Amino acid sequence: MPDDFIPEEDGECWEDDDEEDAEHGVCEHCGGEYWDGGSNCTCQNEYAPSETWDEWQARYDAEERTVGGWLLHRWWRLCHTVKHLPGNVYWAVRNFIQRGRRGWADEDVWRLGEYVCRVTAAMLRELAETTDGFPPDVSYEEWQAILRKMADGYEAGAQLFSENLWDGDVYPLLEKFGAGLDLMREWLPALLD
Repeated sequence: MPDDFIPEEDGECWEDDDEEDAEHGVCEHCGGEYWDGGSNCTCQNEYAPSETWDEWQARYDAEERTVGGWLLHRWWRLCHTVKHLPGNVYWAVRNFIQRGRRGWADEDVWRLGEYVCRVTAAMLRELAETTDGFPPDVSYEEWQAILRKMADGYEAGAQLFSENLWDGDVYPLLEKFGAGLDLMREWLPALLD
């Protein structure tokens, strides 16, 4: 698209007067002339989206509420699941074997931060439920509370690594994750069963 092509706000398309020998066409949307360099008119009517995300979601929800729409969506999901079943089974078995042999799978390395946080949180929760001992500096109840707070921090870290959070929900998770890391740094030598 040449730099001298300028769509106007009222939908009429025109070109700069610099190129006198340019071929012209008529836009089927706005009826205005445009420079024909092998591309269509770029008036606002053509680039305006047909519906917003909220409109699409409302239409999808309305279709989902009908019996035919519900059956259609379920049928599509079933077909999609059956189509991808062999590949999903292959990866599940492969990951199971790799985790059994080396303790982690190739898939875990792709999202290492999320995997480490998720596994560490689960291990800390299990330790809080099954531990018999505790450091001499704290009581048994305090030690369980520390372990649970560490687990909460690592669960927040797993959530940070696994989701795209671009709104205000990031900061509480970051604070909770930081508190869990600080407790882990302080109490790591005492993590015994």
